[in-house]
Amino acid sequence: MAAVHQKSGRLEPLMSRAGAIGIMQVNPNVWRGFYEIPALRNDISYNASAGETRSCTIILQTMFLSRMNTKKPTVSII
Repeated sequence: MAAVHQKSGRLEPLMSRAGAIGIMQVNPNVWRGFYEIPALRNDISYNASAGETRSCTIILQTMFLSRMNTKKPTVSII
């Protein structure tokens, strides 16, 4: 998958119909204040890093919430 597409002789960042930007399709409307919007559009490394962070956050929240919904809390002693 290309990180950019060519439009009118210029390279433009990928953008979904919902407005998500770049290779990791980070939605600037959802994540404004967390990420620099121009960097999401113009810096492939920044976009990939933002997408990776976003994905990890969602996975960790899902795991945490599933633990919270169990009847017996899990306690670990280190």
